Amino acid sequence: DLKPQARAGVSWELPFGFTVASDLDLTTNKALFNGQDSQYFGVGAEWDIFSVIRLRAGAKTNLEDSDDTALTAGLGFNIIAFHMDFAGQYSDNNAGVAVQMGVEF
Repeated sequence: DLKPQARAGVSWELPFGFTVASDLDLTTNKALFNGQDSQYFGVGAEWDIFSVIRLRAGAKTNLEDSDDTALTAGLGFNIIAFHMDFAGQYSDNNAGVAVQMGVEF
C-alpha cells in the first residue's frame, strides 16, 4: 500500500556559478520492510565551473533517526552534449557510490 509523499525545496543561484539548495520531506516515509522510517532534511551546494565541471557537496539527516546523517559529494563533467557524474555518500550506517552518463540532444 503506497501513500502519497510530499517534499519541499528551495535553491538560490549565486554569482560565479554557485548554487545552494535545501529540501525537506513534509511527510514521514514508512519503511517498506524492517527498516527505519525516514523524513529527510538536506542541504547542499554546487559550483559550476565554466559549465564544464561541477563540484557538489552536501549533507542530509533523517529527522526520524538522529543517528542517520550522511555526507555527500559529487563531481560532474559536461563536454558539449556528453555528461558524466560521479557521486558518493557516507555515514556511520552506510556508504554508497553512483555513476551516471548521458547524452543531451
